Order: sequence, then C-alpha cells, then structure tokens
Amino acid sequence: MIALSINVFAKDVYIIHGYKSTSNYGWFNAVAQKLSKEGYKVNIFNLPNADKPVLKEWLGAMQKEIQKIDRDTYFITHSLGGIATLHFLSETFESQDKGFQVGGVMSPLLL
Repeated sequence: MIALSINVFAKDVYIIHGYKSTSNYGWFNAVAQKLSKEGYKVNIFNLPNADKPVLKEWLGAMQKEIQKIDRDTYFITHSLGGIATLHFLSETFESQDKGFQVGGVMSPLLL
C-alpha cells in the first residue's frame, strides 16, 4: 500500500507584490517556504507593469490567477499589492453577501 500525503484541508495563500516589485521580492520566498512546510498551498505571481501599474491590468491578472476564494483563502500583500487586493476583493464580493476580514501589519516581519 502506498500512503499519499495530501492535505485535503489545505489553505490557499496568495502573496501579492507591490509597486516596482516582483514575485521574488525580499521576504516572499522565505514566507512561502515556511507556509508550504506547514501545509499551506502558496501562490505567488507577477502583476503586469509593476513600474507603471494600471489597476485594471492588475485586477485582470488577479482574476486570472485567483480561481477560488473561500474561508480558507489568505492574502499576504506588500505595498500597492495591498490596495490592489482590497479592490479585487471588493469587486469579487460586490454582488455577494459574504464578508472577509482584513488585517494589517505595522511591525517588522519575524520569521
């Protein structure tokens, strides 16, 4: 018998970069590795034209990359990525009676 290690209760985490940045920004990979080891499915992708961002383009990229959002979906954002994510969530849930929680970090990230 072969035992498969599949976490059916995995939580999705999206790490969203900010202005003039990419998916390889500083601490993103360290956070992604740590969360992956804990069983999270981590998704990091590049938003278009990060040097001259256009909200509509960023939202289009997010719609393409983020296939489902439920109570087990988390977003870690940096800089303008946080603002774009708030726009994305408000448009995604505009016609739905679902809520989501948003929290911010004001201190250095400790790994």
